Amino acid sequence: MDKTWLPLPFLRFNPPRTFVGGPDNWARVQVRVLETPDSAGNTVRISIALDSKIYADDHPAAHLAPTENDVRNGTRFALALAQPRDQRLSRPDLGGRLAA
Repeated sequence: MDKTWLPLPFLRFNPPRTFVGGPDNWARVQVRVLETPDSAGNTVRISIALDSKIYADDHPAAHLAPTENDVRNGTRFALALAQPRDQRLSRPDLGGRLAA
């Protein structure tokens, strides 16, 4: 999976804990394994990319990206990770590795 761009669930968000469907295809993440650790000891780089395309509300592909309505209303977006997975990713006993 090194250097592969993967979909990232960065979705419409209504605080405190409600996610609303979509957009489905505007956020991506890439994990790159470093050949040698950097000066801080990191062995991977993580890049996040967000497509800045805004679709009209009635566009056939409006479910893929933020819409003009999102812009008008100041819609919030957030990373949608379930709590148990967040806890596994932050466990110190993983030695810095990502949990499956």
